[in-house]
This record gives sequence, structure tokens and C-alpha cells, in this order.
Amino acid sequence: MENLYNKTKFILKKYNISANKSLGQNFLINQQVVEEIVKSANINKEDLIIEIGPGLGTLTQFLLEEAGKVICIELDTKMIQILNDRFSLFDNFQVINQDVLKTDLKTLIKNEKETGKIKIGSARIIRNSLPNATYIGFTGTPISTKDKSTREVFGNYIDIYDMTQAVEDGATRPVYYESRVLKLKLDEQTLKLIDQEYDIMAENADADVIEQSKHQLGKMEAILGNDQTIDSLVTDILDHYENNRANLLTGKAMIVAYSRPIALKIYHKILEIHPDWTEKVAVVMTSSN
Repeated sequence: MENLYNKTKFILKKYNISANKSLGQNFLINQQVVEEIVKSANINKEDLIIEIGPGLGTLTQFLLEEAGKVICIELDTKMIQILNDRFSLFDNFQVINQDVLKTDLKTLIKNEKETGKIKIGSARIIRNSLPNATYIGFTGTPISTKDKSTREVFGNYIDIYDMTQAVEDGATRPVYYESRVLKLKLDEQTLKLIDQEYDIMAENADADVIEQSKHQLGKMEAILGNDQTIDSLVTDILDHYENNRANLLTGKAMIVAYSRPIALKIYHKILEIHPDWTEKVAVVMTSSN
């Protein structure tokens, strides 16, 4: 039986958070209690569940395995990140970052009934057709969005072969993450336009809306595709590659761009700095970007 107490401690430590008493947060740590809640609710695949204040998602995990769809309404933005990290691969999961007292539940349910459709993949169809069969699923990165909820179809994992084990076995090379911060050299006019937008917003929006907009603005093509930004980015990447990685790598170095136009700008900028790299640098585009 899964030790929810230890799992809860692990999640709290991983995300460096604690219960917010001002929001009345308490966390379920008894699996028997969780199972009794789900059992008492008599949930089936036709049900829409609205979970208010899911917190770390202890109950959410069990609800997703039983219900047709689960909509979580959570006020704490820190919990939103945890919920998305844990359940974003479930087809029947949705989270709303909002105060439930400000949520129009009737409209939410009405819209869900009118437009909401539970998508199931071929694996679930086969499982429903052969209820008494034994099922064993092998999964890596899902290749189909409809079949991505592996645990929902096949049940909990019997064994997990993760990156750490693969590295220890020599089956794959270790992956290292290095945090780097690049200062964007934006011109004064662009900075003034950004400031003006937020001055206008500040008069009509609360702090949470402004912060969310800032996050979106940081991804805008107009800023990320700015010539000065591209110049700073490419110069930094090439400097880091040539002075720290070129003599260590035996494979390829890959740059993931925000969009196709930006990818081409990066490509042309690299060739502008290194004209002799025409056979060394290439642009790869997928159908989804």
C-alpha cells in the first residue's frame, strides 16, 4: 500500500512549500480514508467531478482513475504547478486557478455538458471490450494524445525503469541541466511600450492578472524575435559552446527556438558569425511548431 504520509512529505520538500494556514490547507495522508471517500461517492466514467481545493492532488489521483472528468478549482498558485506536474498527462483532468466563491459553477457545469467530450484511446476501447483479460502495458513518452493516460487504462506501474537506472546500466548517457540567465538587450522604445501597457493594466486589473500577463508577455514573438535579443542570445550560445562544450561533445548540440521565424533568425545569425559553418548547422522543423 502506498505510504501517503511519506509521499506528501516528499512533494512538500520537492516544491519547498508548506501548508498555507490562511487558506485552511490540510493534506490527506491516510490512503484508507481516501479510498473510502471515492468508494462512498460511487463514481463512474459518466461522472463529472468538481474538486474544490485539491491541494497536492492526493484525492485527485484516485478521482481521475474513476471519473469521466475531474475539474479542480484551486486558489493557491503553488498548488496549481504541482497539480499540472502530476496530472497534465491525464485526458480527463482540468484545473482552474480561481477562488471557488468567484466561480460560476452552474455555468461551468452547463458548458461542460454542452461541449465537454471525454476522449478515449484505442487502449481504453480494447480494455472495455475485454474486461477479464490480463493487461500489461509498456510505456515511454506517449506518441498519441488519446492514449497518454497509461495508468488510467492499465492500472498502477509494476516497475519503473527511469533515467537514473538507465545511466547506471550504461544504456544512456547522463543528462545535465545548467541554469543560465541571459540579459535581453531591448531598445528603450520597446521597454517604454511594455511599461505603458502595464501602467494601463494596473488601473484595471489585480496583481494576479498582471503577473500572469507578464509571464505571457515574456514569450511574445515581438520580444523574443527582436534583433538585439537574437544577437545577444546567439553570441552567448556560441561563446558557451566554443569555450565550454565543443571539445567535450561527441554528438550534437541542439537549440530549441520559440517559433520558425526565430529559428531562422538564429540560424542566419550563427552563419553571419561563422560563415564556414554551412555544413555544420542546420534547421529542423516539425509539423507541430
